[in-house]
Amino acid sequence: MVGHGDVIRGLDDGWDESLSPWRMTERDDSWYGRGVADNKGQHSINIGAIQAVLETRGKLGFNAKYLIEMGEERIPPGLRELAVTHKKPAILPNLGASLPNDTFSETLELPTIWVPHSYPGCSQHAPNEHLPLFTAREGLALMAGLYWHLDEPGVPVGRQTT
Repeated sequence: MVGHGDVIRGLDDGWDESLSPWRMTERDDSWYGRGVADNKGQHSINIGAIQAVLETRGKLGFNAKYLIEMGEERIPPGLRELAVTHKKPAILPNLGASLPNDTFSETLELPTIWVPHSYPGCSQHAPNEHLPLFTAREGLALMAGLYWHLDEPGVPVGRQTT
């Protein structure tokens, strides 16, 4: 799993009076806070999905690595080398906002599943950034289902690089 941590300004003065970029607030069926739509909400969804599978089944059924990079939507230094020197994954969940999907699918030749995480009005990288709770719930259900089924027979096996 791959994601990034935001490294841009909080723009404190632009937020509504009852909101802060530095505090997550639930209001109007959305989470508000710096990075909640890009990418802290996605980390929470991924971790929650893994937790749901572990609590239900007691195991994931596959090996997992979680990479959080700080390249702010650029190919981070060393990612290409990491991709070619390690066993390629059977699938790489990309929950959006991390890097453009073609970075993984075309540049690094990794099989991916793209799960959208937000919508144009979420104010990503701007004051009042938010993630609607229905979007978070859908992402959690999709990712938990994906992680659950990765343990089933017939799931593609990753290729070993030479």
